[in-house]
Amino acid sequence: MQDGSEFPVWINLVGDSLVITPMIADIGCVTLIAKATDVLGETATSTFNICVEGYPTAAIDVKASIFDVQMYPNPAKGEVNLNLIASKTMDSEVIVRSITGSEVLKKEFKATEQIKIDLSDQVTGIYLVTLKTAEKSVVKKLILDRK
Repeated sequence: MQDGSEFPVWINLVGDSLVITPMIADIGCVTLIAKATDVLGETATSTFNICVEGYPTAAIDVKASIFDVQMYPNPAKGEVNLNLIASKTMDSEVIVRSITGSEVLKKEFKATEQIKIDLSDQVTGIYLVTLKTAEKSVVKKLILDRK
């Protein structure tokens, strides 16, 4: 550590890796100095801080960041399903744009609805499908192959 003291009990050196396992009582920052010496005796040092700002206290905190979209089939001939994977159900909006940026479809869905879009009136090509909620959005590439 910078002041020459030992690591706190929640920081351990395992091989050449620091393993850090703080508890909520360990909130705060510590300053560490890493020093490396090569075979010729030359040294390099780097000073950095490790700050503990808290940790999740329940599983819901960990799940809060889950947000993804599955889109199938892809490539598609017309109809496409979107499956929103999120920690909670929510209303969403789907916007489909051609590769040139032209909006070809925009539709809102309630949280309880299955998200299905029909692009059978569009030409073969690459499309960008954006699924938006009040909190986040995801853009997926869709290949429409009408052959």
